[in-house]
Amino acid sequence: MKKSTVGSLILVLFFLFAIFGHETGAQLIKETSAPVKPPWIAAPPPDSREFRYFVGIRTGASTLEEGKDSAFKNALDKIASFLKTRVSSEFEETTTLVDQNVKQKIVAISSAVVSAAKLDALYYEKTSRVDRDFRAERYDVYVLVAYPKEEVSREMERQSNDRRAAARSALDWYRKGMKEEKGKRYAEARESYIRVVNELNSLDEVTPVEGGFVDSSGLLIAAKEKVADLTRRSRRLAIRCRVRGKEELQRQFVTSLTAAIVSGKLDVGIDDPAFEITGEVSVEDGGYIMGNHVSYATGSLEIIHVASRRILSVVPLHVKGFHRIKDMAAKNALKESGEQAGELVVKAIVNDEAKQQK
Repeated sequence: MKKSTVGSLILVLFFLFAIFGHETGAQLIKETSAPVKPPWIAAPPPDSREFRYFVGIRTGASTLEEGKDSAFKNALDKIASFLKTRVSSEFEETTTLVDQNVKQKIVAISSAVVSAAKLDALYYEKTSRVDRDFRAERYDVYVLVAYPKEEVSREMERQSNDRRAAARSALDWYRKGMKEEKGKRYAEARESYIRVVNELNSLDEVTPVEGGFVDSSGLLIAAKEKVADLTRRSRRLAIRCRVRGKEELQRQFVTSLTAAIVSGKLDVGIDDPAFEITGEVSVEDGGYIMGNHVSYATGSLEIIHVASRRILSVVPLHVKGFHRIKDMAAKNALKESGEQAGELVVKAIVNDEAKQQK
């Protein structure tokens, strides 16, 4: 135990010597571009008559050029945020420090955002760590960028015009969708309403809209409701199949079939259905096994696209049900067959939709 403690102590002393003994020859040299750190680093100066000011910062840059480029980009991001404009930048390296000219290649929504931005002041701190033959440099760079107030007003007006144009375009698409819906061209109408939603979702502010809507948010709500309604309509099925026998057998099968279809996110109704299910189902006696009556629900269903009269699929049925009461055995067979048929109907329609979209 004692030897272990002594060994651990020696190991710690060895590491301390390795760290601090090696550092004794290292020097940290700090240089600044000005004797006093300018006050605008802590907060931008007040607006002048012509300009609004923004501060860009980059710390720990490996070169002065990298620090200047990144600090200028940081200031541009702040201008863009102020103007609610997204800016992405790809910088070229600067040539000399004398002219303090940061060259940049900008991809932006408005070129005015960057072309009008001017480097007003630059301050940097250079820290060098010198250890024998090793030298490492790091730069903390600060830039003050001036942006003309008239450009702020011009950019705000441009964005406002863009929003109004987008809102007008969205309203035109909405009216187009209404005409298509009236002509029962539901798939086309749905696409038009989706276009409205996409146009309005791109707006960063609520914008006035004509046509009886209070503003773009009201139009957006209406378009989303239209999309949801037409999505349901495009998947609406009318059940027109028949079950031979008593009416209660028909109800049992249709109820089970409807529940399975609805659980698959499809709609069932007779108002302008996109599909219909036709066919005939019958119940056959399967005998008596181990104290239970056996019944078979047999037949087939056709899934038809109403507009084209195209048959999507034929669903064969042969399902058995058990119960000690004969009528209940028949109902169980119809219940099971309705569930199976509903799942196959949903699968056929979903697969057909995927094929149509390709």
